[in-house]
Amino acid sequence: MITGKPPWSEYERVTRSSPPMPETLFAKGKDFLRCCFRRQPAKRPSAAMLLEHAFLQI
Repeated sequence: MITGKPPWSEYERVTRSSPPMPETLFAKGKDFLRCCFRRQPAKRPSAAMLLEHAFLQI
């Protein structure tokens, strides 16, 4: 974050797409990961918001 670049920006594959979702992960888990992997920081939920996500309420 201190560099102002996305994590692992030096690796082209990572910056172009999100990592694959595990097939065994259920819908709430996939949604949680999608929230974390949003490319634009302004569109990502805060840590406080993620703590309220249904995936962590299990």
